[in-house]
Amino acid sequence: MIAPRLRRLLAPLRKTPLHPQWLGGKDADLQKQWIAGQICGRLLDIGCGNKPLVKYLPDGVDYIGLDYPPTVVKGYKGKAEVFGDGQRLPFKDDSFDCVTLLDVMEHLPRPEAAFDEMGRVARGGCSKVCSHEERGCSYCRWPL
Repeated sequence: MIAPRLRRLLAPLRKTPLHPQWLGGKDADLQKQWIAGQICGRLLDIGCGNKPLVKYLPDGVDYIGLDYPPTVVKGYKGKAEVFGDGQRLPFKDDSFDCVTLLDVMEHLPRPEAAFDEMGRVARGGCSKVCSHEERGCSYCRWPL
């Protein structure tokens, strides 16, 4: 597969203007820190990949990472706690205090289904955060 090889080749350029996602990723650590600071209780991280939020989470957060099996084979190093589809979550209603969908929406054929599922598994008053990479260089972030 070309994706893991390409990811390895581009890794040394990640924090330089030569990387294709440099503009979008420039403030990624600050963004992840800010998002993590809003989280408490039980968290569902849809599309967790390499779990970039984990290192910033406050103590006491019960982290559950979910990823899609065909995505995982592309070379992510993280180990999801649960494998499934963000458009059909394998959890009961009102199961989480916080739900994140970070840099995943653009990969979903029906992102609105993922939004509906986020709402279904989130407890009332739950924090829901979604981010979307647009054209590889600018980010939109929405608290839902």
